[in-house]
Amino acid sequence: MRKQFLLIGIMVVSLVAGCGGDKYADVKDYMEKSIRIQEEYVAAIEKADSAGDIARAINKFAERLNAMKPQMKALMEKYPEIMMEKEPPSELREVTARQMEMAAKIEKASQLNVQPYTLDPVVVEATKNLSQAMGDH
Repeated sequence: MRKQFLLIGIMVVSLVAGCGGDKYADVKDYMEKSIRIQEEYVAAIEKADSAGDIARAINKFAERLNAMKPQMKALMEKYPEIMMEKEPPSELREVTARQMEMAAKIEKASQLNVQPYTLDPVVVEATKNLSQAMGDH
C-alpha cells in the first residue's frame, strides 16, 4: 500500500515536470485539487477508530481518484511533453514540493493508521478498490 501512495506523488510530479507559465495553469489547478483530496484522506485515516472508518476513508479516496481520471488523461494528452521532462519549471516548484510532502504524509499516516487493519476484510476490499483506482492513473 505504501508503494501505491508514493505512486500518486510520482504520477503528479511526472505530469507536471517541464511545465511552466500560464500555459500550464490547468496542470497546477489539477495538482492543487489532488493535494486537497490527499489532505482530506490523511485527516480521515488519522481520526479513524475502526476498520470500517479506515475502509470508508480508503473507498472515498479511491472514488475521488477515479473522478479525477478524465482530467488527468486530458492533461496528459494535451501536454504529452510533460512525461519526458525530469524537473518541474520554477513556476511549479512550490506545488510540486507540496505534492511530494503530501506523499510522505500519506505514507506515514498509512503506516500508523491503516497498517493495523490491513488484514480486516473490509480494509482488504477497500485497498483493492484503491489499487484499481490507482492502476489506471
